[in-house]
Amino acid sequence: PRPPMSTGKLYVKVVEARDLPPADRNGLADPYCKVNFGRQKFETVVIRSTLHPVWNEEHVFRYKDKGTNTPSIVVDVYDRDAMKFDDYFGQGTISVPHLTRYVIIDDWYPLHKKGAPTHHLP
Repeated sequence: PRPPMSTGKLYVKVVEARDLPPADRNGLADPYCKVNFGRQKFETVVIRSTLHPVWNEEHVFRYKDKGTNTPSIVVDVYDRDAMKFDDYFGQGTISVPHLTRYVIIDDWYPLHKKGAPTHHLP
């Protein structure tokens, strides 16, 4: 096993989602994600008129081990609405118990709320 990192960069790539519930009158949705790692955040672009969005967006978070618990990666998925508040599809959480150099995790993570679609973050 490789030793845990004390400082470095955490690369997070939001790949896709599938089987999101319809949120618009046309039976589709305009999904986007808000990704959080501790106090650091980024937001994907909105993919229009789909229930199976593909983002393939990567973001780099800074990481510094302060001897406490490593924050989880939290992904909230929404439907963009022009005339009202955005609809909330749900949240996926990826536990990062300790960061290790050069490890790639490619998996689907369920969203909790509204039918539990899955979300792909490698």
